[in-house]
Amino acid sequence: AGGLISYDALAFGHNCEGALGVGTTDQQAAPVPVIALQGLVVQQVCCGGGAEEQHSTAVTEQGQLYAWGSGRSGQLGHGD
Repeated sequence: AGGLISYDALAFGHNCEGALGVGTTDQQAAPVPVIALQGLVVQQVCCGGGAEEQHSTAVTEQGQLYAWGSGRSGQLGHGD
């Protein structure tokens, strides 16, 4: 008792256009770590999009915003 428990941000599912952020576009049947979020404390996660434009975002405790997946309509804010 009294110890700090650490968890990785995990994702699984269809993974269209890398929407899971796990380094591939392969479907993931079991949870795998979200690469860019390893070692960070994530406070909020949001997933969105339709059948062709799936994407995800996360906000860390430092207020950093991470976005990945399909950005065809500019929804990631990467300027592409």
